[in-house]
Amino acid sequence: MKYDLMRVIENVPVRARVAFTLALAGKAIPALEGNAPAFKAAQNALAQCWQWVEDDEVEGIDLYRNHVESLAVQGSQLSDDVESMSMSAVISAFYYAMWQAFRHDLEVNRVNEG
Repeated sequence: MKYDLMRVIENVPVRARVAFTLALAGKAIPALEGNAPAFKAAQNALAQCWQWVEDDEVEGIDLYRNHVESLAVQGSQLSDDVESMSMSAVISAFYYAMWQAFRHDLEVNRVNEG
């Protein structure tokens, strides 16, 4: 039997997809423990993303304002390959969560398109 992976994924609720992505990225955070500012930025960003998964009070703009700059700054300062890969996993999951949060905000008319 052949499965169409995209169709399977599309049938999974968005917040469940985000949760899966955040769980995977969370496994990368321990590699940042030797760099306290990067570790804190990653932890804080993913924690607020988890809040979005759990309820409807966190908005996309909250994620953007609270974490984009700190993740970018901390990510750009890493020179260790393992730390850089770990931060990349966190940033990718964060942006996926933020993108979905903004899509939801559009659907419920919290923000205007554009």
